[in-house]
Amino acid sequence: MPGRIPRSARVPHTEKRPERCPHCGSAAISRKGTRRKKIEIVQLWRCASCKRVFTPTPAPLRNKTYPLRIVLDAITLYNLGYTMQATADKIQSRQGYRAGRSTIAAGLAQHRSLTTYTRLRVEGRRLFPPTQAIRSIKLYHRQIYKYAYHRPKLAMLRESREHRRFASVGTRPKSRRSTATIGLPSDGAHPAAGARPDFPVGRALR
Repeated sequence: MPGRIPRSARVPHTEKRPERCPHCGSAAISRKGTRRKKIEIVQLWRCASCKRVFTPTPAPLRNKTYPLRIVLDAITLYNLGYTMQATADKIQSRQGYRAGRSTIAAGLAQHRSLTTYTRLRVEGRRLFPPTQAIRSIKLYHRQIYKYAYHRPKLAMLRESREHRRFASVGTRPKSRRSTATIGLPSDGAHPAAGARPDFPVGRALR
């Protein structure tokens, strides 16, 4: 259908049934359709006691142009070391909406508690480019676990004076290199069942 907002644009925290009406405290609440905003769709609820229609949205998220998923995506990209312009470009590529540099800067300032890495960004970008800031690996044990860490943060932590004794953490001596193959169940219960990838166990245990 032309102009239809995808399901992913629906706001999850408005879909869950509120316990009580925020106006009168009544528990007699029922769904009352949806409201289509510029970028997202929110669920409306109606109170049978006071007859008021409302959306269960936390105060900090009200009257915002961009939904929470886009705000968090922008903060994450910036924390990885991307510039304002690169962050804006990636937001448009991923989400399909254009967020200007000034908008992103305002969001970062508003959520300053989530961007404490800002003072370390220059050094972090020197150590690793944004595309290599996150390293992830899959661990196989009956099911697949994805493990990831922020490489610049770990590098700076290991090199700091107070944590210098941990400098060898994450370094695997060649003489102690050991690998083992951990297989998944072969009963077909998991999409990757039967796969037998080689995984360096020593790296996971240290």
